[in-house]
Parts: sequence; structure tokens; C-alpha cells
Amino acid sequence: MLFPAWNLLPSGWTWAGTAGPLDSQKSTNLTDRLDAVESTSWNGVGLLYPDILKIREGCGYEMFANMCRSKKLAHIEIELLTEWWKTDSDISRQESIMLDAAKKLGAAHIKVSPKISETRTTERPDRSFIDALERIAHLAEDASVKLALEPMAMSNVPDLESARQILDRISSPSLGLLLDTWHLGISGVSSNEIRRFIDISEIFAVELSGIARTPNMSLRKASASFRALPDRSDIQIEQFVSTLNQIGWTGPWAVEVMSPQSANEPLEDFLRECRSAAIRLLEFALAPYRMKN
Repeated sequence: MLFPAWNLLPSGWTWAGTAGPLDSQKSTNLTDRLDAVESTSWNGVGLLYPDILKIREGCGYEMFANMCRSKKLAHIEIELLTEWWKTDSDISRQESIMLDAAKKLGAAHIKVSPKISETRTTERPDRSFIDALERIAHLAEDASVKLALEPMAMSNVPDLESARQILDRISSPSLGLLLDTWHLGISGVSSNEIRRFIDISEIFAVELSGIARTPNMSLRKASASFRALPDRSDIQIEQFVSTLNQIGWTGPWAVEVMSPQSANEPLEDFLRECRSAAIRLLEFALAPYRMKN
């Protein structure tokens, strides 16, 4: 059976050369990292805020966009906008820089974080949270930029039902969702809930991430630093892939893998391993569906 040329990209932390968000990003040459992405045949990249600052203060957005085009990296995403509900000058500066970068780079979206806790929380979005999200959604709309809110298991938006309530309260074409298989699996979301709560037009991004069982660790640490390869998940994620494909998602599929071991592995080898794992997952998950069609 022939499968399509999958549209894949490494998310920001996957190609950052470090274990994850709880660690400082390594001071790796961005050009060398792009070369590693190109040599392992990806279709785009995810950029972290430190990457954006390096580009802004270095080669500039136009030159970086040209570099990506020359390497056939057509898809760019930016992460992670967080603490946007606070009235703080540093947060406002971060918002402004990320919106400007997304517009000038032609990024598909900016990933947006809910309020994160160490573990599961009963907190849910209140009026001030909704108002703040509506504010940045309108800023994004004015800039022709999309925001992809990521439901996270250890946050005040832990599942698709709470995400649905937010989308119903904020009417903006710039606001949609990022569905991460790690958070869906950890939260116990069923594939039927994707059909029940979310329309395909509201899905702006999908991340493939395997779930490694870490019983003696907080959810935040597990999420940030112990993500398995997509085809080596201790909790099944194939059904998410199959359901997303059936409702119309064809990619791009971002791959998010973070672990202490990966941080010490040569970047090119690690990226090749991640891409191969994602392809194995996609082909396995979608084979029955494709055989019927």
C-alpha cells in the first residue's frame, strides 16, 4: 500500500537540543539546527520564543523566512504564549513580539497556553481569563494571525469540554485549538469527544507525542521533559490520529518529543528517529481507514 508524503514538522522543543520547557534552551546555532531539520526531510519547524528573539536581533525575519523557503520548510509555528492574562510589561512585550514575528514570518499560528499547575486542578476559566483571551484574540485578528489554544491536562483547560465552552464564549476566527495527543491521553479524552465537541475548522494544529508512564512525577514535569516517541506510547494514541484523519485533518502533524536522553543525542540522529517514529504511527493508525477507501 502506498502512503502519502506526510507533512511533518518538529515542534519547538523537539529540535531545541534540550530536554524541555523546564530547562534552558541550549545556545545552539540556529543555522546548524535548520540544516539538521533539512537533512532529515521535515516540512517545517516550530519556533520557541528564544528562537524568535535570536532571529529578531540577528538575521531578521525576512532573511530567516528566505532560509526556510530555500530548505523547503513551508510551515512555521510559534510557541508558547503564556501568562497573557497578567497585566505585566514583560508579558505585553512578549505578546507584541510574537504577534509581529508570526505576521512577518507567515506563521500558521501561535500556540497559547492556559493556566498551568503542577498536577490536575479543579480551576476552570473565569470571567477575567475569558476577557484576557478575547483581548489577545482580537489583537491576533487585527494582525491576521491565528492563536491555537492548547488544552493541557494539568491546567484550567484540561479537556475538550472546557475548550468547547471557551470557543462558544469567544467569537473570533483567529482563535482555535491545538490538540496534543499527550494531553488528550493523560486527560482520558476519548476519540468520540473530538467528534462531539470540536469542529474540524476549529483545529489549528495537532501534535503527536507518546506518553511514557511516570508514576512518581508531577504532570507538569512529565509533560515538559518526558515525552516518548509517537509510536512508543504507554497509553494508546492511535485512535486520536485515526479520528482526526476521518474528520478531515490531513496535517501538518507536529512531533513533540522531549526527554533527558534526547537532549544528549546528536540532533540530526534524534530528528531522524522522531520523524521515522511519527511515520510508523501514522501508517499504523491510518492503514485500516485507507484500506476501506
